[in-house]
Amino acid sequence: MAGVAGACSISAPSAARILPEEVVVWEILVRLPARELLRCRAACQSWRRLTSAADFLLAHHQHQPSLPLVSFSAKDRDEQGYFDKVVDAFDHRLVPAERRRPVLGFRDRRDGRVVLHASCHGLILLSVSTRRFQISNPATGQWASLPALVGAHVAGMYPSGEEYRILYWKQRFKGDSPVYHVLTVGSSEEPRCIGLPIASAPLNQLFLEGMNPSSSHPPVLLHSCLHSLQGRKRSSMVVFDTVGESFRPMRSPFFDDDWDPYLHEIDGTLRISCLNSVVLKIWVLLDYDKEVWSLRYHVKVPRVGRLYGSFDSSSSYTVVSEKGDMLLFLFNRMFHCDS
Repeated sequence: MAGVAGACSISAPSAARILPEEVVVWEILVRLPARELLRCRAACQSWRRLTSAADFLLAHHQHQPSLPLVSFSAKDRDEQGYFDKVVDAFDHRLVPAERRRPVLGFRDRRDGRVVLHASCHGLILLSVSTRRFQISNPATGQWASLPALVGAHVAGMYPSGEEYRILYWKQRFKGDSPVYHVLTVGSSEEPRCIGLPIASAPLNQLFLEGMNPSSSHPPVLLHSCLHSLQGRKRSSMVVFDTVGESFRPMRSPFFDDDWDPYLHEIDGTLRISCLNSVVLKIWVLLDYDKEVWSLRYHVKVPRVGRLYGSFDSSSSYTVVSEKGDMLLFLFNRMFHCDS
């Protein structure tokens, strides 16, 4: 047995040398889960250097599953203080004890309420009391302040080549028409003003009122466009072309006043989920160009969601799978409900 073990330990390095470094890095390491990749980074300086490059980190992120972020307030373990906000990623495919993956935690409450505005390729945009906007990469521990966003209403964040941009609007004085801007993260240039979009009557009124914030109903990036449900009842869909920086309307299903619609992207397809106190409905966009939607699923809401007959203003939900698994935030608790 010792001879066999010795033979294996001797042959392993020679076998590793057969594979070109490019294949090891761009075909194997780039597909590993984050935890296993961190272990491999400790194997040699070459792997650590190559896997620290920006192009590798972006490629690795694109190979990972897109997980929803959940945020809430919670006590810390020693009960000596509080996290004002805890941000976790949620993976419904794992066993219950491993589904929540810690991302960020904030212990200091004196600065005020922390708001999660957007996330893109592992970057997280957040603010404290609307006065301090910051962008964070939790994987590397890097932070950057974004003073240009003070007083802004963020509509979305998206990639543009190797850059990341933020769409937002501001009002100089209360009652003024909103002015829309695009900020390039990390650039020394001033944010680019794109003014007030010119649109048809329904959309024009929407832009005059100001687009809904991405913190409450995040937009979906697909085909280099940001898609978002807008309006007071989120009855209109607006598409922002991130290349041409133009807006257009898109057809969406009709929702009654008691529904709470959210937009999702699963497996490269747009989906809209609607929830009331009885049932969850999910529409799927069958044809993107012709804007054809199909009602695909009816999911009965679990009893915990019907205790008082309807949801209160603090309740919310997000769909985390194609078939309708969802996270339900109700009565200061989070429930995972399968379909």
